[in-house]
Amino acid sequence: MSPVTFKCPNCGGPLQFDPGEQMFTCEYCLSKFSEQTLVDLAKKEEAKADAEKGEAKAKEAEAKKNEAGEDGFHTAVYSCPSCGAEIVTDETTAATYCYFCHNPVVLSTRLTDEFKPDFILPFKLTEEDAKKKFMAWTKGKRFVPRDFFEQQNIDNLSGVYYPYWATDFKTSATFNGQGERVRVYTLGDEDITETDHFAVVRSGNIEFNNIMRSALKKEDRKLGDGIHPFRLEEMKPFSMAYLSGFLAEKRDITKDEVRPGILSEMDNYLEPLLTSNETYSSLRGTVTKHVDGESFRYVLLPTWVLTYRDHAGKLWHYAMNGQTGLLCGKLPIDKGRLMGLCGIIAAAAAIIGVIGGLFIW
Repeated sequence: MSPVTFKCPNCGGPLQFDPGEQMFTCEYCLSKFSEQTLVDLAKKEEAKADAEKGEAKAKEAEAKKNEAGEDGFHTAVYSCPSCGAEIVTDETTAATYCYFCHNPVVLSTRLTDEFKPDFILPFKLTEEDAKKKFMAWTKGKRFVPRDFFEQQNIDNLSGVYYPYWATDFKTSATFNGQGERVRVYTLGDEDITETDHFAVVRSGNIEFNNIMRSALKKEDRKLGDGIHPFRLEEMKPFSMAYLSGFLAEKRDITKDEVRPGILSEMDNYLEPLLTSNETYSSLRGTVTKHVDGESFRYVLLPTWVLTYRDHAGKLWHYAMNGQTGLLCGKLPIDKGRLMGLCGIIAAAAAIIGVIGGLFIW
């Protein structure tokens, strides 16, 4: 593995992507660089990584011999290119921080060859923006534990690029069946039922664009889906430079694994569309479907992630769309405060009952 830190060409300090300015900045000399400058730098680093590919694969194979953790994910140990300290990651981590010098580190060869993303959607919300939106979301929630709002918890916010498959499908479908139209009327003293039979053929071409599927096994699917949609038209061709200053995960789900679920979802949409029945009394038949074209794009999407551990030790997770600010998660409830309020309400109700009884008496 060849860890990479994108360094400032002026002073050598670590560069990080600033979502607010959409520039790459150095916190030491305050220099700012355009995307193209960092793209050129990234290309040099990628070329270096390719040159060391054989050696990197051998080291990675050796690293995988490390003992797996309890959750089944293997760990690997690498050296920080800035301070030389050991960096311990699991097998899907592609960008992280050095815990000693705090410089951003990109594990470059984890995002090469078939694991290289096609596109990346850069962060648009800064960390401060995310904190303000999170606090606004929790404002007015009376029964949230007081320590939930402590600065140390709010500071526990991480920007993570999560891997997804973005898919497009071109499909055609045909319905063949019989429709019946029944009319009942009275003629003189007789009740007459008249039934018309029709051969029904329906067909059409439908395109499905940007169907999203998570490409990471350990991601909370419900939490991740809760912050969609993203404005995918703002995606950019992938460059490792955008990872600098953030965490990133490498995909461990293939497109062949997500394809059956996508096809099933499309079927659930196509069948009702072709068998809708507003014309006939009854409609029976079969639907045949065919995929005429498909494309898969491996993309990284920005997410602000926050965790909170309550007094009982339960871990609460929150996710925020790093582009739009849409937030998903369930807030904890301080049962003590809630029971206290219930007690006050019960006491007030009892007092009102007593007063009412006195007036009646």
